[in-house]
Amino acid sequence: MLIGVAFGVFTTCFMTYAYAENAYGDHGIVYTARAVKVDEEYQNIVSVPSTPLEIDNTTEEYPGLNFGFVFRSPMACDIDYHRNELYVYDYFLRGLLLLENYNSSAMKEGITITRQHYGISKENAHIAVDWISHNVYWTDPLMNWIAMQPGGPISDPTLYKVIINIGLELPRAIAVDPLAGYLFWADYGKKSVIERSTLTGDKRTVLVYSRLNQPNSVVADPTEKRIYWTDLQSIDSTTYDGTDRKQVVRADEVTFWDIAIFQNVLITTDVYTFVVTGEDSYSRFYDKTTGEEITEKRISVNRELLFGVCMYHGDNQPAKPEQDRCKTAGCKDICVNEPTKATCLCREGFILDTDGKSCKEQEGQHQRAVVINTGKSLCLLDIRVLSDQHDYAPACFYTGNDSISFFDVNMKSREAYFATGGTINRVYIDKGPDAAYRESYVVTDQSYNVTGLSYDYSRERLYFAVASDPQQLWYIDVKTGIPAFLVQVDTGDFRSLTVVPTQNKAYWLADLNVLQSVDLAGITTAVITNLTLIYHPVTGISYPKHMVHDNKREEFYVLVEGIDGHSDLLGIDYSGNVSSYVASDKDIVDFAIYKEYAVLINKENDKSVIRSGDLGAYTPTFGLPIVDEGTITGVEDISGVKILDARLQPAMPNPCGPSSNNGGCEHVCLTDGTTVECKCRLGFTLHTDGKQCVSTPVYDDFILATDTTYMEVFQIPLDNPNTAIGIRTPAVDRPDGVIYNHQTGEMVWTGTTQAAIWAVNLNGTQERLVANVFGDMYGYADQLALDPSTGNIYYTGNHYYREVLYNSFIAVLNKQGESNVVVWEGHRPRDIELDPAEGLMFWSDYSDTLPVIYSAGMDGSSKQTLHTTDIVWPNGIALDPTVKRIYWTDGYLDQIYYSDYDGKNRQTFKKVESGARMMDLELAGDYLYYVANNNQQVTRVNKNNENDTKLFGPEFGLGKMYGLDVYSSTAPTNTRVNPQCATNNGGCSHFCLPRPGGYSCGCPQNEDLLMDDKTCLRVPRCEMSIPNGDIIENSACIGTEGNTCNYTCNDGYKPRPSIPHLTCDKQMMQGLQNELHWDVQDPCQLITCPDYVDNGVVLGNCSLLPSDVCLYKCYEGFVPDMAMKQILCQSNGTWNYTTSGVTLCTVQTTTTTEKSTESSASKDIGIGVGIGVGVLVLIIIVIVIIVFLIRSGRVSLPLSKKGGTSGSAFENPRYADNSVDLGETNASFGYATLEEDRIPARATNTTYDNIVPKV
Repeated sequence: MLIGVAFGVFTTCFMTYAYAENAYGDHGIVYTARAVKVDEEYQNIVSVPSTPLEIDNTTEEYPGLNFGFVFRSPMACDIDYHRNELYVYDYFLRGLLLLENYNSSAMKEGITITRQHYGISKENAHIAVDWISHNVYWTDPLMNWIAMQPGGPISDPTLYKVIINIGLELPRAIAVDPLAGYLFWADYGKKSVIERSTLTGDKRTVLVYSRLNQPNSVVADPTEKRIYWTDLQSIDSTTYDGTDRKQVVRADEVTFWDIAIFQNVLITTDVYTFVVTGEDSYSRFYDKTTGEEITEKRISVNRELLFGVCMYHGDNQPAKPEQDRCKTAGCKDICVNEPTKATCLCREGFILDTDGKSCKEQEGQHQRAVVINTGKSLCLLDIRVLSDQHDYAPACFYTGNDSISFFDVNMKSREAYFATGGTINRVYIDKGPDAAYRESYVVTDQSYNVTGLSYDYSRERLYFAVASDPQQLWYIDVKTGIPAFLVQVDTGDFRSLTVVPTQNKAYWLADLNVLQSVDLAGITTAVITNLTLIYHPVTGISYPKHMVHDNKREEFYVLVEGIDGHSDLLGIDYSGNVSSYVASDKDIVDFAIYKEYAVLINKENDKSVIRSGDLGAYTPTFGLPIVDEGTITGVEDISGVKILDARLQPAMPNPCGPSSNNGGCEHVCLTDGTTVECKCRLGFTLHTDGKQCVSTPVYDDFILATDTTYMEVFQIPLDNPNTAIGIRTPAVDRPDGVIYNHQTGEMVWTGTTQAAIWAVNLNGTQERLVANVFGDMYGYADQLALDPSTGNIYYTGNHYYREVLYNSFIAVLNKQGESNVVVWEGHRPRDIELDPAEGLMFWSDYSDTLPVIYSAGMDGSSKQTLHTTDIVWPNGIALDPTVKRIYWTDGYLDQIYYSDYDGKNRQTFKKVESGARMMDLELAGDYLYYVANNNQQVTRVNKNNENDTKLFGPEFGLGKMYGLDVYSSTAPTNTRVNPQCATNNGGCSHFCLPRPGGYSCGCPQNEDLLMDDKTCLRVPRCEMSIPNGDIIENSACIGTEGNTCNYTCNDGYKPRPSIPHLTCDKQMMQGLQNELHWDVQDPCQLITCPDYVDNGVVLGNCSLLPSDVCLYKCYEGFVPDMAMKQILCQSNGTWNYTTSGVTLCTVQTTTTTEKSTESSASKDIGIGVGIGVGVLVLIIIVIVIIVFLIRSGRVSLPLSKKGGTSGSAFENPRYADNSVDLGETNASFGYATLEEDRIPARATNTTYDNIVPKV
């Protein structure tokens, strides 16, 4: 193993104890390690035979030893220095190892390694040694408990005691101070806390309940009466009573795993460099007072990954012989030295006898156990079989002749109930397999088999279903044995009856995918409710076979038939929704849930296999990580499995659990198992109701800062710099950028995890989603900037797959939440600032390959590269528009620079402390404000004097700060606007984008501008086509509301003379509703020629349409042009004679010939009149004779009327369709007009005779 060490001078002051050396009189630092390079040189234990103060350059290799198998993974360690004992938790073996005769030279030949405890979870467990009582404590994350056992060699695997078993979610870190009599541990769950108790697990006290992320390790400092713990990238500290909390170390690019202490030095292991960067594994040293890393003492290894660290030195374990009262206490099992006495404890399943020293059996070895149904027997397995199936043989407490179909367990009374056919039986778990201890409950009719069984521990009732027709649900009072009918179940299929006392309901699976339930609380008539479960929305496969309720998570786990013979294990909430996908495996017979374990029973080659998996570590991709698996000695078949642990059937639900609504607490709920105490997060105070948390924001002169460690945003008043005010932001997932929009009174921030931009009022009301950046751009937003000209918000955006798809971007949001990308290039744009009055924007790009500071017009035009040299991590940007200066921070160089807007006159403004990791930067008035990842407060510096600084925010409590905004209503930047865009949005329909010297309009992404360069295609418009025509679209006409446009008509149509143009307007008319339409619906009229000619008319059988050839007739006194007997209607609506110069009808003229002709005609007329009179007289005589004959009855009339409707010889069908009278009127050549020539509608009241109109 090669270890590189850098050296230097380090001095400090510290307290020392007088101590006795151990047998070897040596000391050093011990590391546990896992091999990462498989060769003969790797070590599992690395021993540095020096204190941190003594490390020098005398050697480059340190002794160590390996455990003989490359996959061994020792993760944690602690020392009993005076006994020369090293205790190690081995992740691979899932157990506790003891290395006797340990010495700093790690001589393997003199060290004895034995396995002291089996069945510690395969997780990040930690251990702590009480060097006075010589007891070993450990956390078991998956079992959710803290246990202990005597130190030294132990051959009895049952000699251990669980001292804390409730109220733990995922305990990992643990430390002990036997001098003070305290045990400390950190719970690494969703509600992380650090607690303290006595060494027996009593008098639990919560020391830290807020500002915790992932506390992984803890160490006690007996000299200062303080504890130190690691939390990912920080080391915090508090006193033994939880006061005077401090953050000692905050670092970047580290992930602290374990921590130890020696005098004034904190020793840590860091897995970041190896896991993330692939470099060597490090141990880092820090001054516990200043928090500064002692870089000269850093240790690196290249064959191993360092995990645990413990200090092997008498100064760390001071003790006096008289402090060990256990030497004379006479305890049978376990003895604990408390500050004033020795206390005896008993192993699991035993309690102290009356003498206070001896132990007597209570539940025995199987106080907590896995209960299995082997067909005709019920047996117990030590609960530790879930972690390690090492020689845990089954202990059967019942064996009979009949097959057991269903069973359940009364954990308090330690009774099991099981069904055989139609009989329900009770058996006592602790009275052995003798059938004499079996009692039977017989249901109403033994011919009905039991189809379900579930025990209600709150009512002490056993609920069961029977296969009657229809099926019925009953219950038995376990005290009286009297059965009672509950409800009839009208379902074709009944499976997996499950009573949930906290919900006061009984649930079961029915039919294909239905979850049915019935209320059990004070009902007189039971009513069944139904929920439809949908497990596979893609494949549609959904048949739940079995269901189990988990009291810890307060949800169901359901086994569902999957595909290819697999069964899927899913989490289901009380509403029937899938909450998690846990596992998929073949041939799962049954399963149970215990704390963080899923217990699966599988069939393999006709043998039952029991598997345990880590529920907290499952992933949708890789499923359930298996902790252990194997067959059980002497057991061929397992048809059912349950858990036995009285804590799973509490008298009352967890007062801080989901069913208790977090105890009614808005933020933090603390409980001792009975009572509840509500606490609030940083920035809030407890309301007078003792439940709610309140904050009082300010509305002017304040700082907003995002905290990426604890996922919160804080407000810091400028006139109260030591205060942090919490902002209610339920949707905060990881806040990065933040601004205050003074125009809307909202705080706007970016959420990286959900890839969205959110807004909320400062008092936490009216939270809203501003933009879904992932959905819109397939990326996430980083930093924000407000354009006060328009209220638009600019942001830097990064694509999730920017190297594969396309570049990242700069985008702008309007008030409607629509996005417009103004720059489509860059690698990792971070901060952005605007000067709308100049039309400029500036942004930083922290690309790995080419970090840059850019500028461009706010519409993306005129992009300029300002700085590319002497720049590494350009993060924050600030503008001073009064002098046209840009400032920026470099998070790697930890400096503030500035230059002119054009990039000239670059200067270094300020160098800050190394390792600060400077982030965001803002300017307000004469002051620059900045945040740094590793600084706990916001720093203000005078732009005219870099030494004039001030800190803002509480001294402790804020995590890694990322984004920053400073608002003051008097700041000039709030009034710097682009005048064109500030007025009516520059006339732009969507985006008015300032640029140097003016502005441009923009549209939402994937949408184009119209020809006016102001309006976007999606703006409501009137249709650009009209009946028989089109709108003339140009820069002056785009068809928006109020727009007046010219139009053209199609061939055969022409504009109406009275309508020269159209106006787009909202109209309320039939079928149109309140929509945009042109003010005239039919401005184009049909082109027709007139129905007249000069001094004449067009004959009525002409359509008057272009290309129509028509006849005409001249008025009286006019004569037609005999050369043009027909006329043609032209396309422009005029007759062709008008363009040929022809006069159709000319005035008649009188000549001599005409007069002679007229005289001759007069004579002829006279003769004609005489003849006509004679004929008329003859006709009259004939009529008189006919009338006489008719009246005398001698002649009949054949044309008499019949009913008024019959036809006659004079009937002409044409009259029915066209009543036009083409006869002469006014005695000459006068014809009816065209309008008169059209067919009128037949009057309804007209009387017709033979269809001929009467005249």
